Amino acid sequence: MKTFRFFSLLSMVSCALLSTQAQEIRHFYTPALQSFSNKLATLSGDRLESLLIGVDTYKDLFKDASPEVADSAYVLLEDFTVLNLQNTEFNLILLQAGNADRQEAEQQAAQNYERLLYNNYFSVNRSQGYITVEPDLARIQNELQSYLSPRTYAFFTAVQQENQNGESTDITEIEPLELARRACFWDNFLNNGSEFLYREEAVQRRDAYLEQLVFGSDNYPLFMPDRNLDTAYRKAYLYIMGNENAVQQGKTATVIRDFWKVLERNAWRDKPEVWMFTY
Repeated sequence: MKTFRFFSLLSMVSCALLSTQAQEIRHFYTPALQSFSNKLATLSGDRLESLLIGVDTYKDLFKDASPEVADSAYVLLEDFTVLNLQNTEFNLILLQAGNADRQEAEQQAAQNYERLLYNNYFSVNRSQGYITVEPDLARIQNELQSYLSPRTYAFFTAVQQENQNGESTDITEIEPLELARRACFWDNFLNNGSEFLYREEAVQRRDAYLEQLVFGSDNYPLFMPDRNLDTAYRKAYLYIMGNENAVQQGKTATVIRDFWKVLERNAWRDKPEVWMFTY
């Protein structure tokens, strides 16, 4: 059984696009890009204010740059954000002091610290009793919309929407029909535009959803206990094959049509030919 766990946007950019980044940055080399790279290199990777300085420097250097150059500069900024996150130690104990059962002075100190984090482009996230601090990439991207190419900003917006719809970032926890919708969306996104800096990540997102649809996961097995195809996957496949919004010559629809034929030959049962399906 194959599964695929999505990395966060931050991790995917830093790990999956290194070769693409290098090619694009060399192609769009400008003195401003070099100055920006040099400035980021001088900033401490473990101080709260470093990310703020990086964003402000970006705005100053690239206010008149072409969108292609601004996109490449954003990659440098986001790579620096990765370093900043890895090296910065946040006062999580102080943030915990903001709980309602603490004294007023402690709560005020926690609020002041959270405001400081916000002013430096960090967000505080609370979930199930845990507190984490992360760079607020969505806020940075939104602030830089006028600098970035429309295609790159559209990609960022689509990722933000996926992350905000209440679904887990663990792909194995997303129900099949939602996987189908997302796979179709990214096929359309890739089909309806030219090359752009984050194309490879969009491909990875589409492929991850498609892989989950074909192989299932522990949370959403492809077959029911009686070894018949789970009805949730049948609905997802029919959605893809019958959805006018799906790119019918795109990878998602093509693979699902081929897989449907294999399932049909095997009476929708969990059999060796189904296990051996490849694309």
